[in-house]
Amino acid sequence: MHKIQNYINGQYLDPVNTKWLDNVNPATGHVISHLPNSDQKDVDLAVAAAKEAFRDWSLTSGSLRFKILNRIADLIEEKMKNLLLRKPTTRENPLISRVTLKFHAPLPTSDFLLPRPCNFLLKVMLPLIP
Repeated sequence: MHKIQNYINGQYLDPVNTKWLDNVNPATGHVISHLPNSDQKDVDLAVAAAKEAFRDWSLTSGSLRFKILNRIADLIEEKMKNLLLRKPTTRENPLISRVTLKFHAPLPTSDFLLPRPCNFLLKVMLPLIP
């Protein structure tokens, strides 16, 4: 069975306590994967990694941060079809799965970056900001 691990400090890790939760398909009741039942130890590892990463990130110029985040948004948009439309499992209703994923899944870039018209303005304005 596929296990979805924690992603901490650039590595996929099992939960420290080695406990897992079943990820159940609500349409069928079947377990489709296992999720980490993370606890405070996992959170502490993630927070420590984030604090370490923040030191470098905070020293990065605003224009480089903008370029990095924009590139991530571009990659998400390139992969959007694969992210939103997946083949349903044999036990799922294909129409329901496709409709749910296509119309109810949030767009990852909508929360990730400002709308693209704002990005255009930032591309013009950002070089003026030290």
